[in-house]
Amino acid sequence: MKTSSPLESGSLVDRVHPLTKLYFCLALVILSFFLDLRGEAVLALIALSLTLLSSKRWAIIKRFLRYVFPVAMVILLLNLLVYPESPEIRHVIGIKVNPAGFTFGLGVSIRLIIISLSLLLFFATTSAHQLSIALLMKGANPRAIYVFAHSLQMLDTLGRKIQRIYIAQSSRGLKTRGHPLKRVKAFFPILLPVIFSYLSESLERGLALEIRGLGIQGPRSFLTEIRESKLERVTNRILFTATVLIVAWRILRWLLL
Repeated sequence: MKTSSPLESGSLVDRVHPLTKLYFCLALVILSFFLDLRGEAVLALIALSLTLLSSKRWAIIKRFLRYVFPVAMVILLLNLLVYPESPEIRHVIGIKVNPAGFTFGLGVSIRLIIISLSLLLFFATTSAHQLSIALLMKGANPRAIYVFAHSLQMLDTLGRKIQRIYIAQSSRGLKTRGHPLKRVKAFFPILLPVIFSYLSESLERGLALEIRGLGIQGPRSFLTEIRESKLERVTNRILFTATVLIVAWRILRWLLL
């Protein structure tokens, strides 16, 4: 018996079809390379607004502020100070700054913000299981989907698995603390169990999926179904058309100038 869709809980952003979120995030990333500074600012505001509407907003913002925001500020500062000199140089508190470098660095930083927020939002609100079902219902290759989903699940569990192996090896007397040479020696005794455990897990999962009919051709049924609404299908077509037209227009404009 089929159960209800797993997208019935969470905020509005969380309940959107996985492929709709994927298309929208990809459109933001692609358009960030083809729009000017004002267009990039609009895309950044859209990405930030969607992030704030998500139930995972605090986790996304925390990761963004920890990993992405410092890099964006460093890029902006370096371009402000080290950008190739132009006729327009200004002095701020005795330091030479380049307005052209500021504009260039701001564009790169905003583009980085758009890409990071889009990817963080997508992966925070879309599980590998949901994405796999959505792709399979669209007719994607089951084997390719399995490899893709398994890779995402490996990334999710990698930190916890390394921590467990680290504790287990330490309890067996492995020296994992001290000077850098000791830590280098402990690297392979920790890394090898991680690799072998994932290989064993992959073989077991592959065998289980083959028994469940992974390689069988023909129509499939799903325990849980994730279907697009009519509004989402129309939105996806509009989004695809608008992205293609904007990219084509920018390329044509660049060729004619």
